[in-house]
Amino acid sequence: MLVSDFRTTDMPVGDRFECWIEHVGRALAPVGGQAKDRENFQGRIRVIALGAVTLVTAAHPALSVRRSGQMIRRHDPEAYQVALIRNGDGLVMKGRQEMAFGSGDLVLVDTSHPFEALRSAKSDRTSSIVVQVPRALLPLSPRAAGSFPWGTLPTRGGIGRVFAHWLMNIDRYSGELTADSARALESVTIELLTAVMSCRFDTVGSMSHESGLYILRSQIRDYVEQRLGDPELSPATIAVAHQVSVRRLYQIFEDEEFTLTAWIRRRRLENCYRDLADPRLLSRPVHAVARRWGFLDAAHFSRTFRAVYGMPPSVHRRLAVHGDPHAGIDKQGSPVVNDFHVGLSHP
Repeated sequence: MLVSDFRTTDMPVGDRFECWIEHVGRALAPVGGQAKDRENFQGRIRVIALGAVTLVTAAHPALSVRRSGQMIRRHDPEAYQVALIRNGDGLVMKGRQEMAFGSGDLVLVDTSHPFEALRSAKSDRTSSIVVQVPRALLPLSPRAAGSFPWGTLPTRGGIGRVFAHWLMNIDRYSGELTADSARALESVTIELLTAVMSCRFDTVGSMSHESGLYILRSQIRDYVEQRLGDPELSPATIAVAHQVSVRRLYQIFEDEEFTLTAWIRRRRLENCYRDLADPRLLSRPVHAVARRWGFLDAAHFSRTFRAVYGMPPSVHRRLAVHGDPHAGIDKQGSPVVNDFHVGLSHP
């Protein structure tokens, strides 16, 4: 089974925390733990099997876990565990050393070394995504392999952010996985983690063309998202910023659903769509909303908006603000698009 779910609410009251700890141990590596309300512990786990790589998403109240030398001797997968902290904060301790972490951090530990982690929750629950990869599959230099890498990995930009989004997307689309796609995700996950670790540790190893292309494409998307309001944003400026030719830039996106130009237009229109539906921005004229997202020609914006959404932007605003507030919004909160290949010759 590629994906399995576990909820403590399916277990008898009184056994829930012990069942939780046992399930974590089977999915990753044996650990012990403590929680405030052990008997009625409210937690859930999703285990996603990607070949030799295991992905575990977890949501639970505040707790502490420890991995002792005795547990290591009992069973050691000889792996690195990297936790993406989605909500909450805490400490991870190794011997007399300790390190704080918070939401958005990537926390790295080695299953072959004792550690303890404390997880607190600002709300009722804390959540994370843990990926476990056998050390033998990660190419480490002798210097890095001779010392235990642990700590936080960068996620605020570049490859760290790409890796964090990668883990979240695997979790999001886990229900669509097949055996073939799981093997492909295993390979890319290993290569992306190798790239992230190389930012902090002395690692070596080559990356496949597919993984390198995924990283570059993600970096370009991140660059564009931060500059959607810049009217000077264009394939030419994007190509210069990433040291590729415009022709190469278009090739990078040739297998995507939309061309790069169409995708930029799509993202700009989606932002305009949401701003126009926001009652807090009702005093901002339509042309000002359009300009905020890079549309300098009001008439061109109005025509394009109507071609895509089937109504002028002013009508959409009235429907959203004064009529049905959910008009044109799907269940995920995204605007419904008719045909994005209409009138999209330039961003």
